[in-house]
Formats: sequence, C-alpha cells, structure tokens
Amino acid sequence: MIDILYLAILVGFFAVSAALVYGLELGIAGSAIGTVLAQSAAAAAYLRVVVRGARQRNVTLIPDWAGVRHSFAASAPLVVRNIAVRAVVAIAPAGGGALPNWGADGLAAIHAPIFFIAGDHDLTVDYASGARTFLEQATGSDRWLLTFLQGGHALGFGPAPESMSHSIWDYEWFEDAVWRKERLVGVELHFITAFLDRYLRGDESRAAYLDVPVEDSGQGSWPAPGPATYGDYSPGTGGVTVWKGFPNRRAAGLTLLKRTAASHD
Repeated sequence: MIDILYLAILVGFFAVSAALVYGLELGIAGSAIGTVLAQSAAAAAYLRVVVRGARQRNVTLIPDWAGVRHSFAASAPLVVRNIAVRAVVAIAPAGGGALPNWGADGLAAIHAPIFFIAGDHDLTVDYASGARTFLEQATGSDRWLLTFLQGGHALGFGPAPESMSHSIWDYEWFEDAVWRKERLVGVELHFITAFLDRYLRGDESRAAYLDVPVEDSGQGSWPAPGPATYGDYSPGTGGVTVWKGFPNRRAAGLTLLKRTAASHD
C-alpha cells in the first residue's frame, strides 16, 4: 500500500511539474513549486506511517528535545557551509538541455566564482547545452570554462582500479578515450589549485594562471631570443603567451574562456 502511495506521489509530481513548467510556462519557478508540492505530499504520507506505527507500539509522538538539540548541533556546519560558499569547481556539469536543472535565473543567482571543467565530446552530458551554456548564464559571478578538446565525460575520476579494468563499460567510467589520465589530472590540479588559492586564500598572484593571454592553449607563443630551453616552464610574462606554468611546446588541446560578473548595482 505504501509503495503504491509513493508511486502515485511520484507520478503526480511529474504531471504537476510538466503542467507548471511547460503548460503554464513558469520555467524554474514552476519546477520549484512542483517540488514543494511533491515533498509536502511525501511528508504527509510519511507522517501517516509514523503516527500509525507509533500508536501500534505505544510510542510517544512528543519529540526528544535532547535529540533535537544534538541533531541541530550536528547539522549546523552544513548550514554554514551552504551559506558561506566562496568558490565552486564544477567538473563535467550536468543539468542542461531540454530539461534544465538550473535554468538561467538559477545560475545567475550564484555569486561565488565558478570554475567549470568539461570535455567538448562529452557523450553523457551535452557540452553545448551544459557547461558551455552555463558559462554564459552564470552572469552573477566571475567564471571560467576549461575545455579538454576531444575530451569526454570521465574527467573527475582517478585512474581505473584493477577491478574496473576488464571491460570497456567499466573502464570508460574512469578513463577518457583521448586524454591520458596523468596529463588530464595534472592539468586539472594546476588550474583548481590556482583558482582555490586565489579565492579561498586570497592569493592574487594566482590570477596570472587563470587570466591566460590566449584562449586556445595551442596558439601561445614563446618569442625568446633563440629557441627557449626545451622543457622550460612559461613565465606568462615578457611577451610569452604560452599559458603560465606550462612547459614549452606542451600546452595544447585546451581552451580557457573567462566571463566577468555583471554589476549588481
């Protein structure tokens, strides 16, 4: 009986949300209303089960206030974390396309700086309607989009463990078809470290790693007097447009786009 009730709530949620989002064209507001209604109905169903079970077992419904205080104290850090978000790193973000999770208004409401990382050949979440669109819609924050050209979706995992290396289905959860894992992770750590150092530690010297002189890494040049020493790391200054921190002739296959927050005045 309970399973049927929950199924009815779920079906009703999708029907009401579709009517609000598409029928009344309320967009993200309609989705939010549908979610609130569904959660309220689920809470009522759950409360019914709890009350009936408590009566059957002669258990009081009066809260244990010591337990309430303990739960509040345990959850307080999570509340503070959500309120005080200072920077966001989003790797292969989902939620674009025909059924957007965020919407332009939701993304524009984010004011913490964002560093998006994505592959432009992501077959799991679409790049064009996902990360690339999110970059343009998150107008309330300074944000970047690092793109691995020809890269897919498996950008956020470490190397495939031995237990996941025996079939292509398992292997592709961890390994990209084009990018070698060591290089992929190294590039990500390079930029994530600079981004978090800048916005969490206040180290403005890291801006030179993020505000690259050319958007396409392969277009950087190193007009040194005579050939630059093989393996030297770009200083990012003095007319050198190879991305700062990258070895000479080793910055390729990447783009880094930046957008600045719109004024909130």
